[in-house]
Amino acid sequence: MAVAIELGPLKIAAREMGIPEGRLTNPYLLAHRAIMDATIQYQREMGINEPVEFIFDRLGTDERIIREGWDLFCEFGLRPELRELRNL
Repeated sequence: MAVAIELGPLKIAAREMGIPEGRLTNPYLLAHRAIMDATIQYQREMGINEPVEFIFDRLGTDERIIREGWDLFCEFGLRPELRELRNL
């Protein structure tokens, strides 16, 4: 599964809604949330019946934000892993 966030429209929408730049406008955070929500909501429909590994690209990622936002998902026994994806 992959998610792409267009930066231009994101900035325009945030500005029009009066949302200051920060976590709520972070494209990595939005993509992370979309992937997590879709995986948890539709894992059975996608035929996922075993533990899922979530791997995040370290390149351009604020690891602190990912780790801070992970608390809820730890309740499901999940742990994030950050790698440089170009090395896979």
